[in-house]
Amino acid sequence: MTFVDVTEGWTGALDFHLKVDGVFFKIPVGATVTLVLKDKNAAVVDVTGDISVVDADLGKVRYLPDSTDLVAANSPYTAHWKVTDGAGAIVFFPNGEADKWQVFKQ
Repeated sequence: MTFVDVTEGWTGALDFHLKVDGVFFKIPVGATVTLVLKDKNAAVVDVTGDISVVDADLGKVRYLPDSTDLVAANSPYTAHWKVTDGAGAIVFFPNGEADKWQVFKQ
């Protein structure tokens, strides 16, 4: 589990490396990467179109939040990266407890 601090209204790139046992996870060709982001009430945040793979070999992914995605009043958020390969196999990062994202007012 990782802790992420961000300021409300942030729209800059947030980059993450997906790892297995401390080693970069190579994202398979044709895999789909999504972010399962939930607010403190377990409501899912719509991140459609905001996720990209920056470097598949290094497991580097990017989230470009919309200005209303991360709201201090809805914090803390939980985050899991979901990778689905071409055969439909699914893995999550982290594979245990979700990352915690704390959002602060400006």
